Amino acid sequence: MMKKLEETNIFSVLVVVLLILQIALTSVQIIKLNQYVALTLGPTKASLENQDIEFVEAIPISDDPYIGNNNDPVVTIVGFLDFSCQHCKSAYQAIMPLVYEHRDSIHFVLKDFPVKTPDIETSLLKITNCLPSQSIYWEFVDYIFSSDAPITDLNLISRVENLNIDHSMFNECVSNGNYITEVEQDISEGKKVGVIGTPTFYVNGYRINNWNSVPSIINMLLEINQSN
Repeated sequence: MMKKLEETNIFSVLVVVLLILQIALTSVQIIKLNQYVALTLGPTKASLENQDIEFVEAIPISDDPYIGNNNDPVVTIVGFLDFSCQHCKSAYQAIMPLVYEHRDSIHFVLKDFPVKTPDIETSLLKITNCLPSQSIYWEFVDYIFSSDAPITDLNLISRVENLNIDHSMFNECVSNGNYITEVEQDISEGKKVGVIGTPTFYVNGYRINNWNSVPSIINMLLEINQSN
């Protein structure tokens, strides 16, 4: 356990250095950095493939649900998540307390990236993308990722019925499939920037494949900003 924590901390420090410098890495530099990380961590399960870091020029986020400061944030996080993914649930539970606590300094954006679409995932995508306001959206997403019991269509119907929304407009959105375009757009944008699975997070433009490193990276960036 201690070794795992040390590995995560070393990787987090390396990532933060890159984030501070805001270097647009070339492919050769990325490979060299991966090799250095691998040598630093030793022969661990964290392979080069799992530890790569890549800078992305821009991810469109203007029409996506967000929490926090979207004007001049210290940390911008874009998360590609799948509502049916257990690792996404773990990542969300680890990262979101920091986002809520430091929402004046953090801009967190969520994008849909369903890897598989079982019936319940389709229902979740329909509902979340047809909710009329940010506050209701995040309340629902918090429910999805915090629920210990399996979420069923019956649970969802009951919860939606109790929401203070225009149900006729909501039902029209769901029945017309208006949500499909938004989901397909998120998937397309994710693939363009190299997302191949979930959860995948981008912190200040850098893809962090190891989501366990994200909380420590956030904390370090916030601490550095406070000390300046």
